[in-house]
Amino acid sequence: MHSVVISYRSDDTFDFAERVCKCLSGFFTGTHSFVPMDDDSMPLRVDVDLRIHLSGAIREAAAVIAIIGEHWRTDSRGVVRLEDPFDFVRMQLETALSHGVPVLPLLIGAARMPHSHELPPSLRDFAFRQGLPVDTGRNFSRDMDAVVGELEGLFGHRAPRDTMSRTAKRLFAEAIEFWRGGPHRPPPDVKVASVPFKEERPAPRTADPVRETVRAVETPPTTPGRRDIFVSYAREDENRITSICKLLEENGWSVFWDRRIPAGKTWHTYIETELETARCVIVAWSRHSIASDWVIEEAGAAKERQVLVPIKLDDVKPPFGFRHIQAADLTKWMSGQDSIVIGQLLKDITAIAPPAASR
Repeated sequence: MHSVVISYRSDDTFDFAERVCKCLSGFFTGTHSFVPMDDDSMPLRVDVDLRIHLSGAIREAAAVIAIIGEHWRTDSRGVVRLEDPFDFVRMQLETALSHGVPVLPLLIGAARMPHSHELPPSLRDFAFRQGLPVDTGRNFSRDMDAVVGELEGLFGHRAPRDTMSRTAKRLFAEAIEFWRGGPHRPPPDVKVASVPFKEERPAPRTADPVRETVRAVETPPTTPGRRDIFVSYAREDENRITSICKLLEENGWSVFWDRRIPAGKTWHTYIETELETARCVIVAWSRHSIASDWVIEEAGAAKERQVLVPIKLDDVKPPFGFRHIQAADLTKWMSGQDSIVIGQLLKDITAIAPPAASR
């Protein structure tokens, strides 16, 4: 049986780590064991080197799930824990990254993925993993289904599924409980039978072109290197970028943007391939992106390949080295409104990468 290490901090996400462990163990019973591992859960003999023991456990693992809570990087006093070379979480991740063990970050509550400059050099590759948000409340089961899906992709097989969904099970159990112990109990001679349930599937709906377009924009390809246009932007501008990507899709281009990079993938193995193979790269300059090292680096790669088409979302001056390249001014453009600027932008893109219909 393969093991999966669950990395967490006992003073930050102890209860949640136990909950995740129980949930995943229920899905992968008999194939994978899930091992919560923190600095308080390592029963070692006095003659055992913690580093050697930890390294062996991580190297043999099929994957490492890193649970990131509010105090994952810093403690309650603001002290940066990861600066300590003997920090338990740091040693876990360093071992996993250096030995090629897949790392799947789970973001709890308002937690976010750390930026590379917030991490020690040995952990900077971790910043380019795509974290999965997991709700601690009513949406926990839904979010954990996404985690299970990612692990299925890593393990190469599907976890067994019951014919009855968890929601149906809960509702059925509540109904039986009410029937047996509620104010309206059945007569003594009435037996409550066990009724087999099947998960009801919604009836097929007529395809909505607008909805399908948005879905196509939001979902990146599982195989990198298959898009006409790569869109580089700052995360803070995501809402404005959505409408632009939709417009491009409606005009016949396939568009890649990195909002949903598959979990466990890195910038080097996924984004770089898309960037280098895209026929056109649109860079959105804004007050956020002009300060983003990654947007500037992506713009530099596109400029070198001569496939750069810059646009401006805010009235800002592009970074040094890009100011001589005319950017389409979309500061006053609203989604759904035709304009001369948009028309010219589409012509500029067509000159570099004609849409599929015209090729």
